[in-house]
Amino acid sequence: MHLDLVLKYQPAFYLCSRVRRDPASLLVASTLSALPWLVTLSRHKEWTFFISGALIALSFLDMYYVAPRLRVRACGEPSIGIRAHSRG
Repeated sequence: MHLDLVLKYQPAFYLCSRVRRDPASLLVASTLSALPWLVTLSRHKEWTFFISGALIALSFLDMYYVAPRLRVRACGEPSIGIRAHSRG
């Protein structure tokens, strides 16, 4: 986006003496003003990454442990995989 367009829609950031007057800092300032919950997430990085890692681990367990067993129980046959192909 051209700097003139940014300044047209975000003039308060341009007039502030603490903010550098380049497009990147204006983009960060306008993004944080539109999405203020990003500041809260950045203050609690440890919890954010811990919860994200736990959700990824649960997704992995669901995909490779729970879902195949439910599929076998529902269909009555083993899921297609290495074991099914190696029977010959």
